[in-house]
Amino acid sequence: MGMKLQLPRPTALYRKQERLLAEGLQAAWDDPEIQACWLAIAREVHVVLNRPVESWGTAPHVSPIATEIGVDPCVVFSTLISLLQERVPALAHAWGPDLGFWILGLMFGIVAPEIGAVTPATVQRFLPDNPVTISRDPSTGKAMLHGAETATARHLMQIRSYFQSLAPPGKTGRPKGLPKPKKSGKGSLPPDLALRVHEAKLDGMTFRQIVRQVLHTTIPSDHRVRERLRAKVNRLNAQGARLKLKKSSIS
Repeated sequence: MGMKLQLPRPTALYRKQERLLAEGLQAAWDDPEIQACWLAIAREVHVVLNRPVESWGTAPHVSPIATEIGVDPCVVFSTLISLLQERVPALAHAWGPDLGFWILGLMFGIVAPEIGAVTPATVQRFLPDNPVTISRDPSTGKAMLHGAETATARHLMQIRSYFQSLAPPGKTGRPKGLPKPKKSGKGSLPPDLALRVHEAKLDGMTFRQIVRQVLHTTIPSDHRVRERLRAKVNRLNAQGARLKLKKSSIS
């Protein structure tokens, strides 16, 4: 028996994924040819579901779905799948080989919501362009990543956010009664340096120019280190703006 699927918490990543998927579905529905194909299949499914058949001891709709619609929705929805892959690649990217099962679940949700057809609980890849596919060993539940060779730091941050969403939410802030650690937080910024950075910003200098000409250092090759330096430049600029405003109000 396979492992029970653990659903992620509704984090910012998943809210963004839901929005991008909704945009993809809307784009598909706005395409006249895709819409016509979708409605034609919906009518066929509706006819089959209302055809009198012998129940298999569960519900009358089970038999026609298994015998006439088939267990492989990729065969039934081949034309629609081809259209979606060609014209709305975001859906194919997100759902991958499960695209047919997603269509099946959406279709039943429209023509026969009482069935409660199950669709895959997770996407294959994250939108808009994450190349990494996440799968799980059916016996152990251990996660496996595929296609990470071309992933960027942003793609890997999405994967990290996904795994964090599977863990219970932690409590924010320090535990009650625990004193604030010494020298915690960001260190103070030199006022003269802050003013120089702010003036450089006003002169139209870019981040790279400020790093080289004002901070007199090099641009780090590591993405995380570079972003920390960018944040420092932004803090210097903000502090410089406050200092300049304070000076002008005094004078």
